[in-house]
Amino acid sequence: MNIRNLTKNQHWVSQAEQRLNSINPLARPDKQRIYSLIVSDRETPTVMLESANGHKIQRSLACTDLFSLDVAGDKRANLETLFQRYEESVSQHSRSLIQKVSEQNFADLKRPLLNVFVSKFLNFLRNPYCVEKVLNTVGSTADFYLTDSSHRATFDALNRE
Repeated sequence: MNIRNLTKNQHWVSQAEQRLNSINPLARPDKQRIYSLIVSDRETPTVMLESANGHKIQRSLACTDLFSLDVAGDKRANLETLFQRYEESVSQHSRSLIQKVSEQNFADLKRPLLNVFVSKFLNFLRNPYCVEKVLNTVGSTADFYLTDSSHRATFDALNRE
C-alpha cells in the first residue's frame, strides 16, 4: 500500500459527501458551501447555526495533516490515498440509494446500503472529535495486528509510540 501523498488539508468527512449536502449544489466545487452548527449545550442537546452563509467545503471538517503519519518538509506519508477509495464512490452510492427509495424500488438495496454504511462508518473512525468513542467501540480489537506483509509497514507506522 502506498502511503506517500502530498495532501495537507485532510477531511474527516469527505468533500464528496459534503457536496451531497451543500447549500449550493450547482455551484463550482471551489464555491460550494455547507452549513455548520455549533453545539451550545451538550447536556440538553442544543445547536445553533454558525453562519447563515455557511462555510466553503474545501476547508470544512478538515485539519492540516490530520491523517499524516510522517511529515518531512514537503514529503508526506498519510492515509489519504487509502480513504479516497471509499470517498470516490460515496456520491454514486448515496444517489443510487436515494433514487431507489424514492422510486420505492426495494429489490436491490443491499449494495448501496452497504456502501453508504461503510462510508458513514469511515467518517466515524476518522472524526477527531470521536477518538474516545472509537476506542470504546473497537475495544479489544485494538490488540489485533495485521499479518499481511503488504499492509504491515502502514500498520507499524500507526502503532508507533
